[in-house]
Amino acid sequence: MTGMSGSIGRTAGLIGAGLAVLILSFWITLTVIDSTGGGDVSLTDVPLTNEDGTPRTARRSTVDDLPPAPSGYPFSVAWDGIDGLNARVMGSGPTGARNPALSLVATREAGLHRLGLQLVGVPANRSIRVTAWVKAPQGTRINVDIRDGKARGGEPKNSGTAAIDLWPGTVLASTGNVRTSTEIGPGDWVKVPVQMQSGDGVVVIYLGLLGPGNTPAFSGNGQQMIFGGLELTMG
Repeated sequence: MTGMSGSIGRTAGLIGAGLAVLILSFWITLTVIDSTGGGDVSLTDVPLTNEDGTPRTARRSTVDDLPPAPSGYPFSVAWDGIDGLNARVMGSGPTGARNPALSLVATREAGLHRLGLQLVGVPANRSIRVTAWVKAPQGTRINVDIRDGKARGGEPKNSGTAAIDLWPGTVLASTGNVRTSTEIGPGDWVKVPVQMQSGDGVVVIYLGLLGPGNTPAFSGNGQQMIFGGLELTMG
């Protein structure tokens, strides 16, 4: 009986160890999937019509039309606004499963064509690097407008703008006390890092399409990009 009990105990132990390994492997797989996103998205898959068959250039989206803002950060993220763009979710972005990839198409109306996010609770008065992931057709130029918070009736302590030609990844012009650059990412993604400080733990960033003459205000005609999410690192 003692031998049989020992054999049963060893068998139970082996089964328990096997289950533990299986659960650990499953958890690691989920972690990898969550950290690497849910697959790439292609410009060729971008629909040019709304679900009712109308052209996307004919109807701009509002903040209420947007999916939940990117999450999974140690700070708060919210949509700050959307102007002159038709937005549509294309799946998970490259920065993680909780960051949607948004197809953004410029509507025909005149004005700005941009998407904005607000980050609250980032490290204050320290050098940070905010990186936006963008995918767009050859020849697309975008505008980055970034600032920290501002006192009521006052100006932000840190702010800047940059005009960028995504291919070949060139900063055409920049202003302010922030530094903008570009990096080529995987799968035709272009990463747009912005180095700055936030005086109050707030960062507001807008990504917009540029029209003829690199003007941020123009009559749209289907210009497009895919926004893949944000990354924030120190230094």
